[in-house]
Amino acid sequence: MLNFFTPHSNISFLASKKLYDGNGVQLKEKPAIRMKEDYFARTRNGHLLKDTFDPKTNTLDIYSSGLYPANVLSNLAFKPFVFDDVECSSIEGFLQSLKIKDPEEQRKVCILYGGSARKKSKKYLSWTIDKKLYWQGKEYERNSKEYKELLYRAFKTCYEQNVTFRNALNSTKGINLSHNKGKDDINDTVITSKEFIEILLKIRDEND
Repeated sequence: MLNFFTPHSNISFLASKKLYDGNGVQLKEKPAIRMKEDYFARTRNGHLLKDTFDPKTNTLDIYSSGLYPANVLSNLAFKPFVFDDVECSSIEGFLQSLKIKDPEEQRKVCILYGGSARKKSKKYLSWTIDKKLYWQGKEYERNSKEYKELLYRAFKTCYEQNVTFRNALNSTKGINLSHNKGKDDINDTVITSKEFIEILLKIRDEND
């Protein structure tokens, strides 16, 4: 069985830049401040984290409550990066912001991570009807090549800027990846499990 654990722990992240709206007023929801999280821990809040690696199929299932590196590869994980001059605290924050047409409202979601990012965008459901998504004022068709390129750019930027995400993805070289808790219908999610895994594999393989 593969052993992903290393002696390192207490990985520190710092997203210290302040965000301002178009009028120069600082946003109330600030970027995530300095925090420490032991991504190599085996428990969280008193609960055992799940080992999502299957040695029989040589597959790691990406899961936010999984053992490293499954937890870091989850879109919910706190892994700050700056994409197109927009501060993001997680991939999830970026993905959920795509449902929002207004750029300033987008920024407020981009600085969220974990369940907060997912819950914040629940009221933005119009995209499931018109299949339109947005980034910095530009409209994207959900199933367009241009939209898929946008997703790839965001993930690649996070990979390049965030060493913890980069190390976690690189540590999976030689094994299969899956995301069983994701959705498969493009009409119901801004990124399907298949799209998610394809992007991760592409980035990983490009950096062999």
